[in-house]
Amino acid sequence: MYRKATNQPLSLVTTLLILSRLAEVGCEILEVKVTNPGDSTFEEAKEKIGRADVIIVSGGNTLFAADRWKKLGVDVLLREAAERGAVIGGGEAERGAKDG
Repeated sequence: MYRKATNQPLSLVTTLLILSRLAEVGCEILEVKVTNPGDSTFEEAKEKIGRADVIIVSGGNTLFAADRWKKLGVDVLLREAAERGAVIGGGEAERGAKDG
């Protein structure tokens, strides 16, 4: 998720506040965890990402996330979601995380 005027990434706190507000107005919030092996199965991720109209990716190490998504097949699910019109955004990555 980005601030429209500055194109700066939103902080994790701001992202969580937005998610909280979305839940208050009746949006269903589904969580797919992929950080650790066994967090979510591919089938769980496929079902939840397949239903999502909006996908918010939390901050963290970008290279680690991309590697995990590829290993779990989530990269394909996210691409398919984008192709069907889902909106995908995210919060600010960790400060000081080495991505390259």
